Amino acid sequence: MKIEAVVRASRPKTLGISIAPVLLGAGLAWRVDRFSLLFTVLTIAAALSIQITANLANDLFDYLGGVDGDDRLGPPRMTALGILSPRSMVLLTVLSTGSAVLFGLPLVVRGGLPILLIGVSAICLAVAYTAGPFPLGKMGLGEFFVFIYFGPVAVLGSYYLQAGPDFSYVHLLGGAAVGLLGVALLSVNNLRDIAGDAGSGKRTLAVRFGKDFGRLEIQLSAAGAFALLCLTGFAPGIPLHCGLSGLVLVPLLISLRHVGQREPGKWMNGLLAQVSLTILCAGFSFFLLCALPG
Repeated sequence: MKIEAVVRASRPKTLGISIAPVLLGAGLAWRVDRFSLLFTVLTIAAALSIQITANLANDLFDYLGGVDGDDRLGPPRMTALGILSPRSMVLLTVLSTGSAVLFGLPLVVRGGLPILLIGVSAICLAVAYTAGPFPLGKMGLGEFFVFIYFGPVAVLGSYYLQAGPDFSYVHLLGGAAVGLLGVALLSVNNLRDIAGDAGSGKRTLAVRFGKDFGRLEIQLSAAGAFALLCLTGFAPGIPLHCGLSGLVLVPLLISLRHVGQREPGKWMNGLLAQVSLTILCAGFSFFLLCALPG
């Protein structure tokens, strides 16, 4: 089994969306003097494992469902190209799921039933996105679950593990901001693939409502995330400078002007990478700003 192919199948350029909400939760825990490096690292490892499970399952089941054809515009899929066999991909998916369980066990011991429910449901949804009788991605439900699980659930869960359940609306603001960035990331992917998805029967929101809707979804999601991150600086107990993390999104917002001016195509692979990098930078900047005195 080729290591390079395994890495490409895990789609490392998209993994920032798993790290960012954990960093937001950790930053908020820092503000109440409850930050734990150990549980931050364990939570990131578990979240990455779950997302890699989703990416591997997506590679496999899109191939089995005939979604990935020769006209694919996105990065090449390892199963469709024959570089990794379906059997190898099943094994990799099982291994990544096992690593999620391994990293998640100490989190469950610490956080109890709420963390167990989050972990189990996240793993199930990771596979159900493209597998099963009702694949969520094909039904146009991808954005909803991405927003919920990579947004409020991830931020609140990460904070809860370190500081307990003393939530306020700033946790929802931060969670919604990251969730919207996750929606923007998925929307770029879906708009790029709109023609191929329509031909294979994959009913994403872009397919259901058209290109203009897909463009607007991307732009509004990013703009909403920018506004919410800026608003976190005005929440009680949060220094005003924490809202400066929203400035990380400005280059992305400028780039998104071109979404409405160009037809979907391979050029959007670069935009996809930019969105993912922006999400990661937003998470790191929010954490670092929370760690500053004030």
